[in-house]
Amino acid sequence: MSNRKAAFRLSLNELMNEEAEDGTYNKQEIKNKLLAGNFTLAEIDTMLVSLMADNSIFMTDDTIMRI
Repeated sequence: MSNRKAAFRLSLNELMNEEAEDGTYNKQEIKNKLLAGNFTLAEIDTMLVSLMADNSIFMTDDTIMRI
C-alpha cells in the first residue's frame, strides 16, 4: 500500500471516528475535510471507490457508511 493511500485511510478513519455515532457520515463534509488535509479531489474519489470495492465502506450520493 502506498504511503499516500495509508495516510488517506488513517485520515478517513479519524474523521469517521469523530463524526457520527450512528455510522452514517455526510459524504460532502468528509470530502471537504479531506481536501483541507491536502488530498486532491481525484485522490479522494479514487480512494473512496477503492475502499468501497474492498467492502470497507458503502457510499450513496450523500453518505458514507462503514461496513
